[in-house]
Amino acid sequence: MKCGTLFVFCLICGASLFGQSTSTTEQKQEPPSGTPGSERLVRVCDPKNPIAPCATAPRPVFTADPEYSQEARDAHYEGSCVLWMIVGSDGKPRNIKVVRTLGLGLDEKAIEAVKQWKFEPGMMDGKPVAVQVNLKMSFRLDEAVHLSPRSAQVVTGSQQQFALVSTQEAPIAAANWSVSGSGCVASACGSISPEGLYTAPLTVPNPATVRVTATAATDPTKNGSAQVTILPSPSR
Repeated sequence: MKCGTLFVFCLICGASLFGQSTSTTEQKQEPPSGTPGSERLVRVCDPKNPIAPCATAPRPVFTADPEYSQEARDAHYEGSCVLWMIVGSDGKPRNIKVVRTLGLGLDEKAIEAVKQWKFEPGMMDGKPVAVQVNLKMSFRLDEAVHLSPRSAQVVTGSQQQFALVSTQEAPIAAANWSVSGSGCVASACGSISPEGLYTAPLTVPNPATVRVTATAATDPTKNGSAQVTILPSPSR
């Protein structure tokens, strides 16, 4: 998979499922309005309601993995989106639309990938036909290393211990640490020790979030980051 990303797709054509199961609400989603096409659309056969005429479900024969958006990666954001599309008699997807959004740029990444897909088209009476389908795409991060914790809330002047750990949760002892923020510079973002002990600034930056980053000293490809929300000291 690309960029340390795991993705799972599920083609939803009536009751014909590929990959993994999906919820009833997803199977009942209506296609977006205003989707013109020159081909006649044929319904995919449903074993629970086999009313003719209907077609066999299209089958993916070439798939391209979606990239993970940097925004979603930085936020350690995972989840699923659902796309609606027409798979033409030529096996090419078209009129791709989002019917259940995921956000943080992942919907767009899913569409970019699916535009490259190729299907074995749906068949009716031995001939390829155009059908409409829903496609569920699940995004999962497969990170070799990460920061623990992945996010934290720290009161001004307080401390939070971070650790760079491997997939097996084994700590990586030697790491280079840094702190940055869009609303602060240098000590106004706080400080962090060579052992990963973060100390929040005495005043809340604007915006009140900073990012702690660690890179393994022996391997710069092993790195991770965590978002820290700075909270004001409670009034006494």
